[in-house]
Amino acid sequence: MVKEQDGVIILDNDISVLPIFNNYCSKCKKNLSSGGHCYQCQQYPYESVINLGYYFSGWFRMKDRYIRADIKKTFDLNLVNPKYKFSKLINDSKRRWYRNTISDKKATIKILSKGLAWKMLKYENQIVKIIDIIVHIPKKEENPDRDDLEWNLFNHGYYYARYCSEELAIPFKDNLIYEQEDSRKGDRNFGISSNISIRNKNILIIDDTYTRGDTKGPISDRLKKAGASQVYIGVIGRSIVI
Repeated sequence: MVKEQDGVIILDNDISVLPIFNNYCSKCKKNLSSGGHCYQCQQYPYESVINLGYYFSGWFRMKDRYIRADIKKTFDLNLVNPKYKFSKLINDSKRRWYRNTISDKKATIKILSKGLAWKMLKYENQIVKIIDIIVHIPKKEENPDRDDLEWNLFNHGYYYARYCSEELAIPFKDNLIYEQEDSRKGDRNFGISSNISIRNKNILIIDDTYTRGDTKGPISDRLKKAGASQVYIGVIGRSIVI
């Protein structure tokens, strides 16, 4: 059971998360009094970013600084500096650690998603009440029906959104957004399905991390142009590059 103790959120696996309650610009790091974007740096049309906690995006690139020994097992958190345990959990779910199985990743994602949903229900309940649809960031190859058989069909974002949808009891529309065929890494392009009406709907985009908003920002712009009323971003960790 997720709980709160001494100002931190404790997840089902006893990982402590320092929650984020304020928005700040990913580029200039300035605190934002309202909204989710800095008008000096970028103008994305979503309303705000809701975080479970911090995510140190560089920890896995420089192992010696952050762990006490080589990690030989999935979930071997005892060897990780406590400050970076939350980062390892996210990276496990993203298959940064090659020993993970699909089942391992889904189990990790479920723990993190439950934590995000818990925080939203407690601290952002006014937003939760108005959300009509939850969506994820899709990828062209994803296929949840077969991802246990083929790694390339797995999309961790799909499961974050799906599990949060279950915890929040809000409909999950996994086919509202699609990645276009001409989309490429570093220049991903997305479309909005015309088969699902989103006019005047409030939409929550769920994903694992938020770094610069280069993907979520343009998607929120497309959702607004397709008729959505308000768009919110919900992520497990707001990235802090170290």
